[in-house]
Amino acid sequence: HIYRILLSHRVWKFKEPRTDIAKEYFDTGAVLINNFLPTDYFDSLKEFCDTTIEQNFPDGGRPKINARELFFENPKFIEIVKSCANVDNLKANDNFGGYPNTELLYFKHLPGDDSSKSWEKEKQYRFHTDTFQPCFKCWLYLDDVGMDEGPFNFVIGSNKIDFRRLSWDYECSLISTEKYSHLKKERDSDGSGSFRINEISSYADEKNQINDLGYREIKSYPSKANSLLIANPFGFHKRGVGKAGVFRKTIHSQYRRLPFNIY
Repeated sequence: HIYRILLSHRVWKFKEPRTDIAKEYFDTGAVLINNFLPTDYFDSLKEFCDTTIEQNFPDGGRPKINARELFFENPKFIEIVKSCANVDNLKANDNFGGYPNTELLYFKHLPGDDSSKSWEKEKQYRFHTDTFQPCFKCWLYLDDVGMDEGPFNFVIGSNKIDFRRLSWDYECSLISTEKYSHLKKERDSDGSGSFRINEISSYADEKNQINDLGYREIKSYPSKANSLLIANPFGFHKRGVGKAGVFRKTIHSQYRRLPFNIY
C-alpha cells in the first residue's frame, strides 16, 4: 500500500504544474474559483438542472448528465481538469469517453444530520481519504452554499505525503479489516471503502487526531452560485453537516488518471 502511494505520487509529479490554479491545487489540495462560468451559460445550465430535478428527483438524487456536452462548451473547464490531473490530454482509458464522470448531485440533509447522531448515521460526515493516488474532483455550485447547506470540508495540505501521513496509511492498511478497529474501512466484507480518521469519535477527538498528524487548518467552502470547488480526494475531506431538510445542489465531476502511467 505504501509503495503504490509513493509511486503514484511520483508519477503524478513527473511534470511540474503548468498553471497558477494547478500550482495552488498541488500545494494546498483544494481551490475555490468564484464566478467560474459566463453568466448566460451558467443561467441556462442551472435552468436545465433545476427542471430535471423538479420533475424527476423532488426528494434528492444524483442523475448522470452529458459530460461531453458540458465540457465541449467549456474549454476552461477542460484545461483545469488537465492541469490539475497533470495530463496533456484526457484519455478514454482513464474515464469513459475521456471525460470526467459527471452527475447532478442534489443532496438533502436528513433529520438527525445536524446533531451528534450524524456521526453514527452517515460516514461521509467523517474525514476520510478516497484513494491511495492523487486524483481530481470538482463541484460546480448551482445555488449559494452557506453553512445550512453543509459545505465541503478539507484538511489543507493533507494531499501531500510525509512520514506521519505514510505512517497513518500504513497502520490503516494493517488493521482496516478488523471488525472492531476504530480505523476500519467503511465496508469490511469486500475489502472496499475509504480510510477514515476515526469511525466512532467525537468531532473534537477527530480534530485532535488530525492535529497529531501535523495538520493545522481545516477549511470549509461556503460560496455563491457559479463557484467551482476543486479538490484532491487523496487529502482528508468530508461532507459538511447541514441543516435538516436543506438541499445542496451541485454538478459533481471526477477524473482519475491511471496511477502508474507516464502521460
